[in-house]
Amino acid sequence: MMSLKSNVLVVFSVLCLAVSIHAQKHKTIWDGQKQIQLLDFESKKELKIIKPLISKITLVNGNGVTSGTKALKINFKADEKVSGIDIHPTSTWKTSKLGDFCFVFDAANLSNVSANIWVEVFSAKGGSARRIALLPANKEQTYYFELKGSGVKKENGIRNNPAPWKSNSIMMMNNNARNQIDVSQISRIRISVRNNYDDKIIVLDNIRLVTSPKKDPNYLIGFVDKFGQNAKVDFPLKVTSDKQLKEIADKELKTLAVSKPMSDRSKFGGWKKGPKLKATGYFRTEKYNGKWGLVDPEGFLYFSNGIANVRMANSTTFTGMDYKNEAIRHRDPKDIIPEDSKDIVAIPNKIRKTAFNAYPWRRKMFLELPSYEDPLANHYSYRRESHVGDIKQGETYSFYRANLERKYGEQFAGSYLMKWRDVTIDRMLDWGFTSFGNWAGEEFYGSKRMPYFANTWVIGDFKTIGKGTWHNMGDPFDSEFANRTKFAITKVANQVKNSPWCVGVFVDNEKSWGNPGSFKSRYILALDALEMADVELPIKQVYMSFLKEKYKTASKLSSAWNVKIDSWTTLSKGMSFHKIKNPNKKIAEDLGVMVEIYATKYFQIVHDELQKQLPNHLYLGCRLTAWGMTPEVRKAAAKYVDVFSFNYYREAFGKKFWSFMEGIDKPAMIGEFHYGASSDTGFLFPGNIQTTDQTDRARLYKQYVNQVIDNPYFVGVHWFQYFDCNITGRAHDGGNGNIGFVTVTDRPYVEMVKAAKEVNENLYERKFGKIKKQDNK
Repeated sequence: MMSLKSNVLVVFSVLCLAVSIHAQKHKTIWDGQKQIQLLDFESKKELKIIKPLISKITLVNGNGVTSGTKALKINFKADEKVSGIDIHPTSTWKTSKLGDFCFVFDAANLSNVSANIWVEVFSAKGGSARRIALLPANKEQTYYFELKGSGVKKENGIRNNPAPWKSNSIMMMNNNARNQIDVSQISRIRISVRNNYDDKIIVLDNIRLVTSPKKDPNYLIGFVDKFGQNAKVDFPLKVTSDKQLKEIADKELKTLAVSKPMSDRSKFGGWKKGPKLKATGYFRTEKYNGKWGLVDPEGFLYFSNGIANVRMANSTTFTGMDYKNEAIRHRDPKDIIPEDSKDIVAIPNKIRKTAFNAYPWRRKMFLELPSYEDPLANHYSYRRESHVGDIKQGETYSFYRANLERKYGEQFAGSYLMKWRDVTIDRMLDWGFTSFGNWAGEEFYGSKRMPYFANTWVIGDFKTIGKGTWHNMGDPFDSEFANRTKFAITKVANQVKNSPWCVGVFVDNEKSWGNPGSFKSRYILALDALEMADVELPIKQVYMSFLKEKYKTASKLSSAWNVKIDSWTTLSKGMSFHKIKNPNKKIAEDLGVMVEIYATKYFQIVHDELQKQLPNHLYLGCRLTAWGMTPEVRKAAAKYVDVFSFNYYREAFGKKFWSFMEGIDKPAMIGEFHYGASSDTGFLFPGNIQTTDQTDRARLYKQYVNQVIDNPYFVGVHWFQYFDCNITGRAHDGGNGNIGFVTVTDRPYVEMVKAAKEVNENLYERKFGKIKKQDNK
């Protein structure tokens, strides 16, 4: 029999072993670094600084505990704009002793599906840094992102860089430009989910700020191979040779040669087995059995499910080189094509001779780029500007185009592109899609095999207001705005040629109309104009006329707004109302009318010009966003658009957000959404919405599209985009996500194709038929 002393020693040894195993399990690169513990959830007192946001919080033992004995469990609610927690410390967290540092936390996803967790760290000096973490189902991991350091300061032309050090911790993703803020004092932290399809249960522990480990000096060097793939990572669809690429192409061509469109489709992709409605020879809208739908040129009900951005424009990435010859940067003042929508720009040899290494750190990312004498040098191009980043301009290269030439060869100039066009349409029909989305290349317009959407932009030298996310907002009361609208639509009309295969036209994209989240943002189009002199801005004169007619005297306006306005002259010269602390109902009401005046004029000018030049085609608006539209803008648009369009990047399409459509009662479509994964693709950045892998990606795709189909107001949904971004970022804004249906080597993602076929096989019966709807999952 063992003695009591021996028993105690055994128990002590077991406990020590358990502690040792636990420590080894959670040993990370953060151990031994300077750190500030923000929350470890060992005391109920910590809950006093945590405010739930449409969520439930509890302290728990067990799953997810990584430091001490307790952790915080958060029950996030589905279909909410924001569900999560706000952490408000009693005094700011001061970080000066840390040097360069990261935000670090442990998290366990207790849900059976993956979760996108948004973390926002707010500076006491203003502004916030935001990142997104992908939490796989039923898994526990450590997550981090850099708050201060070279990775934050430098814009490398990549939306998300490679991890700067090797570790088992997961680097959170940056879905926007670097958030360079003063993080010497942190005043608040928000951890949330947005528009989930399912309720989620997440356990958080050990939230801390930690001095950054030493970076790998080579983490940005040589990670791109000659095909544009990640050279440092293996993944299922990776191509290793030109021979393999050709063999894959030959196999697919044989399969597509015997493929046929789905049997229930009309000539234009409508529901051939459904009811026959009035045929006009063009696409139109109709409400059928209480649901909005499109009707194809032959009179069949039609729903537009497609893929956007099927074109070579925006397929290039910066190489780090530039040219000293200014001719390459010449800009035609009549140009109406944005820089990111331009196709490959041929570079004359005279200009190539002036090439120099303008951004050496960028050039080092590539293991192999062709010489100017190489047959694949025709895929070099030039970008005169970028939207964000430290690279302002320079030479670019299209790996995707080069890989197409490797696949199909070049029997004559551009033959590989003609083959790509035909294969792309064959794929679309085989996968069951009914149309392209926005930004299909003009080479598809005359194919007469797949409906498409035309597009243009109103760009010109007219007055502008309201610095936007992408560009300033044009003043529609400036006569030059109408002139440029006419010019832009004339070009589209010449492209479309009154073709019945064109569903309609998108004009502009993701404009910064404002956001109802704050007073300043919601009324920015009125506030900015009021700040300017009426002699400089036509719309300011319109706003002045509105206010004078309503209030008669400046003193009455001053009294109504509760703001000192001593005369009409003072107001006409420009006054700032941006910083009004407690705006009353009257000023909000008047500013709302002014925004509606702006938007009404904009949509009316575009609508009227389209009616003149393209009367047989639908006006599809300007693809509004969740972050850039207000009720006033929607009200104005409803007077003129035939179909509303929205770009909506969320985990789920959902129901609550779209309740405003009941008051509008017009057809609508989704212009952009996507999901991406990095675990099985070699990508540094998955996409705006992250997934665990291609299987998870396909699951969310089916879920989203089926929700759109089930909504009675929606008549279309378009995935963005056809092929993956460059791993080194598209030249426009550094976007480098796994957002394609095909890879940079033009290999289709099998799981995504399977998901698309499953959705499209049941598309019309689900939308307009009477069969029982299948489970979304």
